[in-house]
Amino acid sequence: MNVFKYQVASLLALFIVSTHIVAEPERIYRVGVEDVPYYPLQDFRAPENKGVLASILRLFEEKQGISIEFIPLPIHRFSSWYDDGGIDFRIPDNPTWTDKLHPELKFSSPVLQLCNSTIVLAKNADKPPSEIKSIGTLFGFTPSNHWRSRIERGEMELITDSSTKVLTRMLLNEMVDGLDLDYSAIRHEVRELGHDVETVDVYRSVSQALVSYQMSTLHHEGILNQFNDFLQNHRDEIITIKKNFDVLSNSDCKYEL
Repeated sequence: MNVFKYQVASLLALFIVSTHIVAEPERIYRVGVEDVPYYPLQDFRAPENKGVLASILRLFEEKQGISIEFIPLPIHRFSSWYDDGGIDFRIPDNPTWTDKLHPELKFSSPVLQLCNSTIVLAKNADKPPSEIKSIGTLFGFTPSNHWRSRIERGEMELITDSSTKVLTRMLLNEMVDGLDLDYSAIRHEVRELGHDVETVDVYRSVSQALVSYQMSTLHHEGILNQFNDFLQNHRDEIITIKKNFDVLSNSDCKYEL
């Protein structure tokens, strides 16, 4: 009888331990992302097709066997994401964007390398800079250095909106002279609006600066190192993803498909 009670007690203890193991919650890494649609680079509010950054991170999730949750956050509070958003990672990020609140941030290798360009109507691609009187960009984005001083002196107008489609329509209707936005995103919107992509071009009279989209973290350097290895080891798959999204990503700022 005592043996029977011992066996029952042992089975009960094993059941409790097993239940505890099964019930152990899976770690989900929270990735802070911009809540502004900027397709094909990103659109984390979309139900399915969230853009190239999301696709690359989902591939990383699959290869590493981890779980990621995207947390869309307001871009105008970018510097406070780690304090207010309860996030583990932030993407896109770049050391030049980060203020002094978190000097201990660690950054990944570049995920995308884009050109900080001004997009104009093709017929205006060779206009002198003095004839560019207005520039548009997304709300929360910072205009390029070559325009910023003129804007601050009141020599040109800065127009912002939360929609790349609205801004692209303004460009096509000549309500703004240029857009300080990624060429891939504007090409996408031009197609969506029923126009030929050759209608727009990169403005040639100002230099293009390379911008790297990276991922940052405060506390998960190990996962970040795994992400760097992933970027290197799965380079061909990542290039295929970029091509599928028609994202022009290169290191010499020459836009060629």
